[in-house]
Amino acid sequence: MRPKREKQPFARQFRRLLLLILSSIILITGAVGIYLEYRKASEEIDRYEKRTFTEKKRMLENQVYKAISRMEDDQSSIYKEMRRKLKKRVYEAHDQARHLYNKYHGNIPDSQLKNMIIESLRPMRFFNNRGYYFIVNLEGTELLYPVRPEMEGKNVLNMKDEKENPVIKNEIQTVREDGEGFVEAYWPAPEMPDTSSYKKTSFVKLFDPYNWYIGCGDYKINMVQDAKEKALERLSEIKYGEGGNIFVNTYDGRALLIHSKKYDRGDDISDMTDPDGVKIFQKELENARKEGGGFIQYKWYEPKEYEYVRKFTYVNGYDKWQWIIGAWTDMEKLQQDIAKQKKQIRQEAIKRVIFLLGIVTFVYLFILIIANRFGKKISDNFRQFVNQLEKALKKNTFIDSHTFEFDEFENLTQATNKIIHDRNKAADKLEQSEAELKTIFQHAPIMIAGVTKDGTFEIYNDHVEKTLGYTGEELKNFEYAVKVLMKNEEEAQKAIANFRKRPGKFSEYRLITKGGSERIQYWASFSLFEDKTIIFGYDLTELKEAQAKLQQNEEELKKLNATKDKFFSIIAHDLKNPLNALSGFADLLKEEYDNYDEEERKEMIKNIITSTDNMAKLLQNLLEWSRSQMGRLSFNPVAFQPGEIIKENIELMKSQAAHKQIQLNYEKTAEPQPVYADKKMISTVLRNIISNAIKFSYPNGKITIRAEQEDNNCRVDIEDNGIGMTEEEKDKIFDVGEKFKKTGTSDEKGTGLGLILVKEFVEKNNGTIHVESTPNQGTTFSFTLPLSENE
Repeated sequence: MRPKREKQPFARQFRRLLLLILSSIILITGAVGIYLEYRKASEEIDRYEKRTFTEKKRMLENQVYKAISRMEDDQSSIYKEMRRKLKKRVYEAHDQARHLYNKYHGNIPDSQLKNMIIESLRPMRFFNNRGYYFIVNLEGTELLYPVRPEMEGKNVLNMKDEKENPVIKNEIQTVREDGEGFVEAYWPAPEMPDTSSYKKTSFVKLFDPYNWYIGCGDYKINMVQDAKEKALERLSEIKYGEGGNIFVNTYDGRALLIHSKKYDRGDDISDMTDPDGVKIFQKELENARKEGGGFIQYKWYEPKEYEYVRKFTYVNGYDKWQWIIGAWTDMEKLQQDIAKQKKQIRQEAIKRVIFLLGIVTFVYLFILIIANRFGKKISDNFRQFVNQLEKALKKNTFIDSHTFEFDEFENLTQATNKIIHDRNKAADKLEQSEAELKTIFQHAPIMIAGVTKDGTFEIYNDHVEKTLGYTGEELKNFEYAVKVLMKNEEEAQKAIANFRKRPGKFSEYRLITKGGSERIQYWASFSLFEDKTIIFGYDLTELKEAQAKLQQNEEELKKLNATKDKFFSIIAHDLKNPLNALSGFADLLKEEYDNYDEEERKEMIKNIITSTDNMAKLLQNLLEWSRSQMGRLSFNPVAFQPGEIIKENIELMKSQAAHKQIQLNYEKTAEPQPVYADKKMISTVLRNIISNAIKFSYPNGKITIRAEQEDNNCRVDIEDNGIGMTEEEKDKIFDVGEKFKKTGTSDEKGTGLGLILVKEFVEKNNGTIHVESTPNQGTTFSFTLPLSENE
């Protein structure tokens, strides 16, 4: 048994340890002082950060509440403003009717004067082109109703609205009793997408010379729409802070006021997502429907910064209009300001800590000198402890705690022995973790490779071989692998240079796999150590192909949408004009036949025939064009002589040309070979181009048609000496998406559809069309058709 070591007396130990205790007190005091300074600085930083965020939140809330308050003020005056405008418009019409009556009464027949007053008010429009005037006599006969002229001349005394209110009787009662006033009725609103009944307010005023009343009306829902546009205009002018502005979205996900290069007003943003996957609109809608609104954060792309910045946004809902109103601030700038203030607070705290450390250091050095002797003994014990510790670490053994003089070292020895035990246990766990990490590396779904400084592949995972088709042994080293995978030497050298820079950013490359297929991949190199590079890659071939397909579908959809817009524009406008003219002249002949002389009647009949011809031509072109667009137009190519069909169409167009004394000439050169095309389509092409040439030629002009062989095609030229076209006009005549119309030399109208149909028919017959034109000198349309032997 080891003999028990003799301990030193307590008094001696106490004297020696006293210095150590005093030194410890000084050190602890310094540490506490440092901690208190740190805590004080942290609390000051927290207070500043909370105060800053509170002020920003209050500012954003105030901006949104201010915007909503403005909208409430605007809405409260909508109905009052509508009634004022209606009354003003009717007074203007009444003044005009009174002026015409005072000027011409007694000078012309009453029937002619009445018609003059009615026709002077017919074309007038207001309220964004939806408002119009109506006139009814006190017996209930409709005299002016521009939107439904077929009702004019009919007695509508018993007409009722959607709620069975006797509208005309109410209007007559109002003007009989008060001379003027407001009348309300319920009708479907033309501007609304549904057929529900909406409240319509009309103002009517008596025109006593003829016992008429003049009126106009509007729907309150339309004025609400106007108020919304006005509100958006005012909200767009609100600015605050550094670049802050108000944005507005609808509850169903449509942008109304948005500040973005990517999205425009009217775009569907219901699925808008930031780079972190935050569903921006869904968060906005969720908080807007809360009582008092709410705050959200997301990343937003800033074109000025060319990067995404984090925004702190407050939104609230305006249920009356189903709008989301929001205001935002730049979270990045806010955090920068907070960071700047934090730095200043910390610098002040560091100054105080440095001063405190100076005092503590001085006291500590003083005590250290005194305790030097006591420290020597401790040093000897510590040296002995270190020596034993080194042996224990090398041999994985434990330290003998009984070899030290002080109990503290015995405790330290026990703690150290525990650490050694725990280290051995941790080493076993580390070995297990390395094995798990290696498994994850090999089976990761991205390509990973490690390259040494000399270009050798040190490691690579299974996904590299699976994606590229090559094994690590086949690729040998980095430079050789790049040259094998790239399409040519130039691209390989660029890739090698980029990888050596180790930028840490992914770049797109097109690689050739071992199987010969081309793949689109993104690769990036990262510096792990000075002599090692880690390369990551992932394959995006399928995603790129899907994006290209999506873009192609988008272009086709735009083209179809332009065709639809053109079709509806023609039906809604160009077909309406000749119908209105035809109806107007027919009504005048019917009602005022005896008031016109024979020459005037003939002129009206001539105008009716002209309108009928224009409408027939338009309908024919519209029918053929719509069939072509829907793929229902039959295509029957045959071999025929182009000269024959040219002569036929010249005969058809001679009467039209004769009206303007224009010569139609066919200059026959050597007869070309027969062409192979659809005769009906080519006849349509010739008629449209010749009709166009007549329209834009001056009276006594000349139009020349030629056909001649050109290589394996027949070229047909139609040349006129008319008004010609500018380069800008030439670029628009064949484009269905352009709204291009031009009036002829005798004020002839057109739709722009004929030349679009010409281009489609020529190209359908494997031909081409070209235009040469100089303003005020003339135009030449040239198109080609394949010769029959080419088929």
